[in-house]
Amino acid sequence: MVSQTFWIMSIRSVLHQISSECTICVRLDHQPPQPLMADLPPGRVQRCRPFARVGIDFAGPLQLQETRLRKARSYKVYVAVFVCFAVKACHLEVVTELSTAAFLAAFDRFVARRGLPSDIFSDCGTNFVGADRQLHTLITSPEGQSALGNSQPHCSWHFNPPSASHFGGLWEAAVRSTKRLLVRVMGNHHFT
Repeated sequence: MVSQTFWIMSIRSVLHQISSECTICVRLDHQPPQPLMADLPPGRVQRCRPFARVGIDFAGPLQLQETRLRKARSYKVYVAVFVCFAVKACHLEVVTELSTAAFLAAFDRFVARRGLPSDIFSDCGTNFVGADRQLHTLITSPEGQSALGNSQPHCSWHFNPPSASHFGGLWEAAVRSTKRLLVRVMGNHHFT
């Protein structure tokens, strides 16, 4: 509007100087900085076979009935979600409780189907820490070494820092999708 009636030399620099000194204008015109996305970890970008590197977490609880009878007892079950780092494929296993023995049974079924992973990533759940301890003692014990023979399976377990669930974003997203889809399909029904 000023330029329509008057000719002021270098008006843009004058207006910029005035608006940059105004705290209200600076606060309203401020654009929040866009954070740069960090590089993906090496395990996500290196070539490997499917399910060689996996992230594990539990989804649930879900309700299950013992039998098809009308007054059958219902109990809680959980779904162990194994997410492949290479192709983001998911492998689901039903787990009856949140104990180390129940998780090791689900992990045994996973290994029988998909093979032993080289790297396992999870949070610091007590069942995961207990499973890591039991697998480590099994591999390092003399009985375990004689049963394995010359082939030493290399399987290392990596834990997220405590209270840092955002470290496992890949498998937390898979848990969310799994639980959302299962709850929508199940509705009010209880599976046997």
